[in-house]
Amino acid sequence: MADVENLSPKAQLLWGNEQLTWVFEDVRDRIMGGDTDEFEDAAELILEELESHADEVVDYDDNQEFAGPFDTDDEVDAREDPNVDVDVDHDLDPDAPEDTDDPDADLEELAEELATHVWRECREIAQAWDGETTDADRVLTAFVALEERRIAVGLFTDWSDIEPRERGGVLIWVNEWENLSHEEQRPLRIGYVAYDEATDAEIASDLVAALRDAGLEPGEPADGTVTVPVLWRWHVDPLSI
Repeated sequence: MADVENLSPKAQLLWGNEQLTWVFEDVRDRIMGGDTDEFEDAAELILEELESHADEVVDYDDNQEFAGPFDTDDEVDAREDPNVDVDVDHDLDPDAPEDTDDPDADLEELAEELATHVWRECREIAQAWDGETTDADRVLTAFVALEERRIAVGLFTDWSDIEPRERGGVLIWVNEWENLSHEEQRPLRIGYVAYDEATDAEIASDLVAALRDAGLEPGEPADGTVTVPVLWRWHVDPLSI
């Protein structure tokens, strides 16, 4: 796994911040699931969370411990009176250099650094199936075949974001990546709908046939959905940065 010690000191503190752990896990799952396949999107997701916790994660005084807001009951500023007791958990470090009023941490840079770390972790995992044709590849192959049959397709989206084609539409719902795993086979639900030139039964039949031709074993259509078991191993590209 990518070494946390290679992160900058401030990024390491953020990585260990309990309030932020979930966002790194969420971005990791999104990358492994294929929902987030652009580095910029991963960095943006992390940046949004850093900004929402800005008061906790930004050092507004560069003598203060990063990620620890200045909070003291002392009436006299420790920087002004060396005789004032210093609370090591909250007060300023008496041995720190004079406050230069340097700008606080650049959250965009930290978000990119942390996103790079998460992405490289995912890349290391996904290297185990480099060069293999996975179930994720097979689903995408089936979708290409459906497009050739004039059926619109969508991956991790909803119907409002699909441009209708002549015969019908097929999609994997926007949050379906949450239910998938690269470690065990799980059911993938694929929705379908017919437009003017076809019936629901015809679109369902085409979907089942495309999945089977791609090497998968879908179940029978039911209530606008075809379910197919998949071991979801998405290919994570190496970073070019």
